[in-house]
Amino acid sequence: MKGQEFSYIERYFRPLITGDMYGGRDDAAMVSGLSGTMAVATDSIIEGVHFSSSLSAEGIARKALRVNLSDMAAMGVMAQHYLVALMVPQGTPESWFRDFAEGLATDQKLYGVSLLGGDMAGGSSKIHVAMTMFGMAQAGVLSRSNAQRGDDVYVSGTLGDAALGLRIDDKDVVSCLSKEDKHMLAMRLHRPSPRMALGQMLVGVAHSCIDISDGLVADLTHICEESQLGMVISRDSVPLSSPVRKALEEDESLYHLALCGGDDYELAFTAPAHQRETIMGWALEAGAHDITHIGYVEARTEHCVRVVDSDGHPYPCSYHGYRHF
Repeated sequence: MKGQEFSYIERYFRPLITGDMYGGRDDAAMVSGLSGTMAVATDSIIEGVHFSSSLSAEGIARKALRVNLSDMAAMGVMAQHYLVALMVPQGTPESWFRDFAEGLATDQKLYGVSLLGGDMAGGSSKIHVAMTMFGMAQAGVLSRSNAQRGDDVYVSGTLGDAALGLRIDDKDVVSCLSKEDKHMLAMRLHRPSPRMALGQMLVGVAHSCIDISDGLVADLTHICEESQLGMVISRDSVPLSSPVRKALEEDESLYHLALCGGDDYELAFTAPAHQRETIMGWALEAGAHDITHIGYVEARTEHCVRVVDSDGHPYPCSYHGYRHF
């Protein structure tokens, strides 16, 4: 593997390093001409944990990049560059690296980012992709720690799609779903859509923000803990896709997928009530942003996030969300 590493880098990854960058040829990348505040985030995806062994090299690359871009969206910053570290099984064919690089190239063009460099290693029993993303703040940043009592709580997109997508092969769960439904869920799981534009629009409007990677309740709990406040979430206000609604008609207990399932990579945020017209106006702009008001911020409570049903009664759910260990 070591002997092929540099030829693969030269052939497939060096062409992705674009612009006035000094990267890819030394132990560290030196980036010139940057000013202001830089945001740096890192995340990884692992075979058998975040994606199945059947996912293509291109699909793995695009999910890894989008997962990291979602961290930039949650901060409201403009993503610019990234590093990637690959750990793959010994004997991985050259075609896999070619396809992986093609996946990165596709999404580089789509999201306006470029590769700085990285590392590769063979011998791992599973594919492991780690990325570090760099972004620049244009006019401030979003955080988890600035929620205010009385804020509205919002979420983008629909929730539970990725978690249900993980269970596509469970005949008891998805017997009611069509081939098109299953394809949509698989795409939501393997190719999330980081809300880059929305994150930047929220700067100066929202008080706090987070991306939903471990589940709605778990991630909102992070905002509550950092802000020392609580939240009330209306279960029936949580936005659901058509496939998830079909599954719920068969088994209402699957509501926990929308409340506690991970990997949706939507944005959850809080904003003052006087911004409600502005925010919901965005949702009406040619359908550019799907935004739903799902609750409000209150004083700190035992569980931080209280989920209630249509009658205002507590709705039981896990407060732990997805756990990697």
